Amino acid sequence: MERLLNVEEAARVLGLSPWTIRLKIRQKSILPVRLGRRVLLEPCELEKYVARCKGLAPESMLSGVPGSSEEGQQATDKTDLDVAVASAKGVSR
Repeated sequence: MERLLNVEEAARVLGLSPWTIRLKIRQKSILPVRLGRRVLLEPCELEKYVARCKGLAPESMLSGVPGSSEEGQQATDKTDLDVAVASAKGVSR
């Protein structure tokens, strides 16, 4: 299981403010994991959000769609977000 990111870490990864991340959570654009009062985000959820913003569907949504092999490859390519998420995992609290 990947490490969950708090709102501030997710904001740093995406280059947005924490307030924007909270707004996207309220708008249900990003789905959080709530543990008690803590609001955490899965890195894969951030990747899905970025893919939706780019107009790409996540790979899981492309399976079985005719002609989706090229789009699926784009969705699975190593992105800057993958690198940013990896670096955020090393951020100390």
